[in-house]
Amino acid sequence: MKQAWYIGSGHVFAPDAVRQIHDYAGGNPRRSCEIADRALIAGMEQKVRLIDGLFMQAVIMDVEGKEW
Repeated sequence: MKQAWYIGSGHVFAPDAVRQIHDYAGGNPRRSCEIADRALIAGMEQKVRLIDGLFMQAVIMDVEGKEW
């Protein structure tokens, strides 16, 4: 499966990133989509092939206005 910016196995989010999306959204589908979308845009900008837990944590912290 090939997208415009992604060439790989078809998995864009690592299992730990999916878990973080779920934990952050608290079961809210709209919030899950919003944070996943932010991660996809950030991943595209940085040419990341797989959004892992560390990358997802950085996206969540950015959304919340926190710094490392």
